[in-house]
Amino acid sequence: MREKLDALKDIKVQISVFEDSLHQKDLADWLARRGRWLASRADNRAIKQEIADARRFIDAESDDRAAAEEGIKDARQEILRLTKAIAAHAAKSGRDQWQETLKSLRADHDRLAKEIDRRRRAAVELVGLIAGVDDTETVRAYCSQAVLPDSDRIGLREAERAFRTMAADITQKIEARRRNVVARIVPLEKEVADLHKVLEQSHQPGSSAYLSDVTKVLMRRLESRGMDARPLCDLLEIVDPQWINAAEALLGRDREAVFVERRHIHDATLVFRDGRREFIGASLVSLNKFAEFRETPLAGTFPALFKTEDPDARAFLQRRYGNVRLALTLDQFNVPGRALMQDGLYDDGLVRSHRQINPRDHKIGKSAQADHLRNLRIDFIAKGESLSELQDEDRLLVRTVSALHSLAGPDADWLADMLDGIDDCGIRKADAQMRIDAIDAAGDDGLRDRLVAQEAFLGRKDAELRAIEERVGKYRVDAQAGERNLHGGEGIEGSAANLKITRSLYNAFRKQHNHPEGAAAYRERLASLRHSRSASPLSKVQWVRSEAAAHRKLGHQSADAAARAAERNRIAELETRRALHVYFNNAKFGVSSQVGPESPLLTDIKPWMNQLIEDIESNELRRYEEKALQASERASVLFRGEFVNALNTRVSKMERDIEALNRSLKGHPFHHEIYAFHRTAEAEFQPILKIIEISRISDDALDALFKPNMPDDFPHKDTISAVEQLLEDPDKDVSQFEDYRNFYTFEIHMEDVRTKSRTRWETRRNTGSGAEQQVPLYVAIGASLAAVYGSSGAHGGPKGMAPALFDEAFSKMDGKNQRAMMSFYADLGLQVVIAAPLEKKVAISGYMHTLVEIDRIGEQSSADTVYVGQRARDELLAMNPESLSDADIIARMAAE
Repeated sequence: MREKLDALKDIKVQISVFEDSLHQKDLADWLARRGRWLASRADNRAIKQEIADARRFIDAESDDRAAAEEGIKDARQEILRLTKAIAAHAAKSGRDQWQETLKSLRADHDRLAKEIDRRRRAAVELVGLIAGVDDTETVRAYCSQAVLPDSDRIGLREAERAFRTMAADITQKIEARRRNVVARIVPLEKEVADLHKVLEQSHQPGSSAYLSDVTKVLMRRLESRGMDARPLCDLLEIVDPQWINAAEALLGRDREAVFVERRHIHDATLVFRDGRREFIGASLVSLNKFAEFRETPLAGTFPALFKTEDPDARAFLQRRYGNVRLALTLDQFNVPGRALMQDGLYDDGLVRSHRQINPRDHKIGKSAQADHLRNLRIDFIAKGESLSELQDEDRLLVRTVSALHSLAGPDADWLADMLDGIDDCGIRKADAQMRIDAIDAAGDDGLRDRLVAQEAFLGRKDAELRAIEERVGKYRVDAQAGERNLHGGEGIEGSAANLKITRSLYNAFRKQHNHPEGAAAYRERLASLRHSRSASPLSKVQWVRSEAAAHRKLGHQSADAAARAAERNRIAELETRRALHVYFNNAKFGVSSQVGPESPLLTDIKPWMNQLIEDIESNELRRYEEKALQASERASVLFRGEFVNALNTRVSKMERDIEALNRSLKGHPFHHEIYAFHRTAEAEFQPILKIIEISRISDDALDALFKPNMPDDFPHKDTISAVEQLLEDPDKDVSQFEDYRNFYTFEIHMEDVRTKSRTRWETRRNTGSGAEQQVPLYVAIGASLAAVYGSSGAHGGPKGMAPALFDEAFSKMDGKNQRAMMSFYADLGLQVVIAAPLEKKVAISGYMHTLVEIDRIGEQSSADTVYVGQRARDELLAMNPESLSDADIIARMAAE
């Protein structure tokens, strides 16, 4: 029954979570719809207000605009009248004619100044351009005169006459030189272009820059038909470097003879025949005509110079050059038959000739082909540089001819005449300006001043009208934009359509939620958003816009909250359904005929669950269970109050006492050792000590004691279970738990102040010296008495008598250790009474407040009492040599 009740209560909790998340989702959805509607309504009001403001501003600007237009109209009429009056006055005084004359003179002066400047720059340039041309002294003399700003006109005219006389001859020489340069440029450009094309093709896969174009065309055509075309130079390697030039020269065009496979020779011949005009200069090897020439070449013959892996290439060499002998001397060369020498001298059996070829054109072998490509690059660079130099020279010559035509052409004016002309223009300009100034000085009855004033007034009015037009245009744009937004679609915030749809969505959902609760929540959240707005004053439109932004932001936040709540509601429903499936699948709980795992949670499951929980809790067995739980609670409280708390107090007191004793002992070393008390917890009582530590951290942690159901994830589950098992063990004596000293093993440890080594009393006992055996006992006695009396400094000072009586005390200690022990007892607050022989008086006098000397003579005894004050005790300690350090003793000996 209790298990069933717990399962029902778990389901109740999950249903509560489901109901709460459903309520939060509905509330957030209601707030989101309301926020969107109110935001759209505020935006609609803002748009209408913006349209009204724009129209009001347009109307307000209309009067200013009319005034500005009227002022502009009057100013223009006045300017027109003044302009006519000024023109009439100028015509009457002759100012217009002089003004036109001055304008024409200025144009002539500017034209001449530009032309003279151009001539002088051409002269300066010509001096640098005619370097290397014969008869240039005359040209240099003229140019030096031309560039001077105040040159002698007579000398300039004579130099210009001499320059014009020689200019035609110099021009012809330079043009002839240019034609020569152009003639060299044209073929060089073609060579550079061809080399560039070849080098560009060399970067392509399978490119062969060392082959002629016609050979490459033939090979591509054959390869396009599926044939493996190979030139002879790719199949051979020359074995003797001394014969390379002769071998390359003798083979000549045969180096590019194309080989195909024997089975393709017929098809290759058809392709070669069809392209007889296209393949002029190329050659195709007849593979079917030298089948019998496959033997190894004879030594000393031309084919023996080559190494090849292709039998057809070897047969070709045998068939064509097999009877050519290699001659090293003229005698060998003169033997009848075909012969070849290393220098290229060749005898074909009838005619002797020299076979030579440029080493840069070698093609046989990979090395020669790589050298050929490298030579092409070198040629391209060299010819490109030559072409660039020639083109620069051509441009220089063109500029020189242009400069000569500019300075001494048949249509070019004389520079001296232009200089005279510009001087004359200057004089005439000054005269015209003087006449105009004289007319202006005579005055025009203030017409020009009034004209200037009217033009300034017109400018101000034009600027004012433009500003008005700009403002009115902005207002019109605002009004038009507002109208477009107001009559826009549903997606435009604030439009009539958007307002209508948001209002309909809100009205459709409005009655599905408690309106007072939703309105209160909306007002509260909206107020928090309003607080974050700027405190500066806002216009009406700005205020409405800020309200719309607040409503919209609230709507977005609520929509996000609704989505999160919907997710929590979905998860809660899944968890609840899962719990219901587990419940109904449990055979101990039975099956219900009223509901099932898929029944509605709030309308069916919740009432059924509440009724079943109420029936179980009203059962008599439940009341007995509650009484048992109450008894367990009382036992737990009693255990904490009467046992755990009391033990905690005693253990804490013990820890403080040990800490106080150790602090006191740290200041009193015995034979160079510091003593300290240590405790070690007994493994049997470890759970009890852990419970005490837990109670110091949290009282609530002990609530699980003696409880039947403890969560698996409870952090102190193992400790509490061990305590329960220990306390419930019938073989244990309960009295053992009442004395906390049973929980620990106490020891004394000694630490050497010099070596920092540590030793336990247990390991030293019965092995150390007399003092080492006696000191720990006196330390333990003093600690025990201080704990009983409560006289140590840890308990707030002495609380009464704390006597410590010793007979023959410290008998095995030296004076230094005796003083340290007495100082330790004084720190503990003990009142030490010692019975000792007279020879011990010196060692203890510095610590005793009262000395009682007993003298016995026969059967009679007498007692003398001496009270030693604090100063006397200090002096006694100071004069005791054993209390001095080695440094103090050395200092005193030196002083004496």
